[in-house]
Amino acid sequence: MNGALPVGSVLLTRGLLAEAKCKRCGDLETPLHLFLTCPFATRVWDRIPALGKPEVLDVSSVRELLISNSRMVNLPPTGIGISPIYPWLYWHLWKARNMLIFEDKSWTEAELVLKVLKDARNWEEAYRGTKCPHTHTPRKATVPQSARGLSCFTDGAWDPISGHSGHGWVFSTPSGVELKHHSSNRRHVAAPIVAEALELNVFSDSKSLIHLLNSSSSTVLLQSIMFDIRVLCCRFESISFSFVPRLGNVVAGSLAKASLSLLVTPPVGV
Repeated sequence: MNGALPVGSVLLTRGLLAEAKCKRCGDLETPLHLFLTCPFATRVWDRIPALGKPEVLDVSSVRELLISNSRMVNLPPTGIGISPIYPWLYWHLWKARNMLIFEDKSWTEAELVLKVLKDARNWEEAYRGTKCPHTHTPRKATVPQSARGLSCFTDGAWDPISGHSGHGWVFSTPSGVELKHHSSNRRHVAAPIVAEALELNVFSDSKSLIHLLNSSSSTVLLQSIMFDIRVLCCRFESISFSFVPRLGNVVAGSLAKASLSLLVTPPVGV
């Protein structure tokens, strides 16, 4: 960083009588130490919900650190789509460092991560502040007939004992011909409605979830997932969230339950 960041090692090279050691761990405070190798920073990184995070042993300079950040992929349910998290992480690590030095106050790793995610979400909301496509709910609780385009029926199954969930979704043509179906499962899902929301695209037999989506409201439990769904909505020219009776969603429901059973009842011999 060409000595632009006034950390301990930089101040020392400038001949300033300043403490060059990290106030948290006692090691020499360099930019890389502040942002990655300090035990506090490492614990913060461990809490960031993302894939492709930098590894201490693989990074030897700030330049390499920033290059590695470009490979990061955000994970749900954070409410953050494609916006990078790492700029906010560096900003709050720097603020936390200054607060510790000049005010003798500190944040916990969890508190700092919450601040990072909140700022990243707020920035993405402001950046994507364009009007999303209009959504609507059919008046009758019957299997909707699309005038054009593909339909996607989804369902979720949840096991209250393990907290695991299964998800199924089926794509079909406007005439009702099935094109493709998929399923997946997840561990440690908080509630049945979360299992529904994780794979929601168009049609669902969860009235409460459809109501939340079409009323632009949310709950604390679903806030980040609902935000991710609405961000994805902005990429479509037209999209609707519709309720479909359970009897009209049998295929997706069966896929979801079958996928859940793989977690709840592992195959013999596993």
